[in-house]
Amino acid sequence: MMSYSEQASRFKRTLQEYGSIDALFEHLPDIFFYVKDANYKLVMCNEASLRLFGLKRKSDVIGKSEYDFFPRSLADQIHEDDRLVVRDGQSIINRMELIVDEAGLITWVSTNKLPLYNKNGEIGGLMGTTRVLSHADMTPEPYRRYSKTLEYIKKNYN
Repeated sequence: MMSYSEQASRFKRTLQEYGSIDALFEHLPDIFFYVKDANYKLVMCNEASLRLFGLKRKSDVIGKSEYDFFPRSLADQIHEDDRLVVRDGQSIINRMELIVDEAGLITWVSTNKLPLYNKNGEIGGLMGTTRVLSHADMTPEPYRRYSKTLEYIKKNYN
């Protein structure tokens, strides 16, 4: 019997070279999906990411980086994470963090970043997802005690 990896690899070889797996993320409005090249520049994203970035067309994303959309302190952290993925091949899985959303509000998210390998087996970029943790019970355990305070700030901050 074939292993999961062997079966998955066999199936992937039957797909078109540039499949539309990213199309799935168009139907997940609370998940930001993006792909960056080895120079940490965006090459793909979904509609949710466009809203986060304040853009209208996906073509406006090409060649941009986190420094084009986030405050420097946040962009520096995003870039350092990207470097770990692209330079070291280290995946980031379910990291809980705070970001500034499209409305300018601070919100908890869960982030995943995985290296993408080119045909030569070298890391050629990364793909990632960031999911908004919209319910208090989704907030990381040590921070749940602050959920009412954060909700108050969200509702009352102008």
